[in-house]
Amino acid sequence: MVMIVDNKTRIREKAKELFMQLGMRRVSMDDIAAETGMSKKTLYQYYTDKETLVADTIGAILESNHANCENCRQKAKNAIHEGFMATASVSEMMRRLNPVLLFDMQKYYPAAYRKFLKFKEDFLYKFIYHSIEWGIKDGLFRRMLM
Repeated sequence: MVMIVDNKTRIREKAKELFMQLGMRRVSMDDIAAETGMSKKTLYQYYTDKETLVADTIGAILESNHANCENCRQKAKNAIHEGFMATASVSEMMRRLNPVLLFDMQKYYPAAYRKFLKFKEDFLYKFIYHSIEWGIKDGLFRRMLM
């Protein structure tokens, strides 16, 4: 079965791959055009500038992480199992991540970095909290007394 992918998705996926390997600052629109086999003109039909491409790429990465975490939650037998599955998923992503990516995002693409921080605060922290509450409810974790 042949999977048909639209140009915008191809551009975003190739940009994601390059950003993860090299960081955002080192990757130019010329690099992305060469890697996708498209002209820069074609790239600019889908993305007005690199900042828009970075924002869309970060959004796609965060959506993918959100879906992976939700998938772990649905498949998990209990809170401990969910924790191991989510940790494995995040570890795999972090293994492929160039540390320069976060630095570049923070310094050169602050809107994308704010989106990342918002995801971390709004989703990841709540995901962890829910998992802990689930474990306490099932008697797998003890509630801490302060």
